[in-house]
Amino acid sequence: MMYDEDYNNLISCIGESIYQIQNMAYREYRPITYDLCSREADEEEVAYYLDRMVGFCGTDDMLNLFKMVCRRYLYLYPDLIAFEIQTYKEMFDSEQDTSQATASQEA
Repeated sequence: MMYDEDYNNLISCIGESIYQIQNMAYREYRPITYDLCSREADEEEVAYYLDRMVGFCGTDDMLNLFKMVCRRYLYLYPDLIAFEIQTYKEMFDSEQDTSQATASQEA
């Protein structure tokens, strides 16, 4: 019984830590995103930030920032943006596909 309680507390702490990290990432990347979108950054700088942002796109706030940068630079650096979007899909769409497949099998 005690083991289950400790395990639940540990899971809760991990979840809270992830939530805090995601919020911190949003606060850090929000001004960077607005700066990148207000000017014409070079491809290397855009790639640098998108590479780092994509890992936090599990939240709507970060996904919206990621999309803002992608939309801003889509026509300027189409290959880079296509690569970053593909990276996002590989990281996050597979999780959604797995949960949807599980739900379909249970039905």
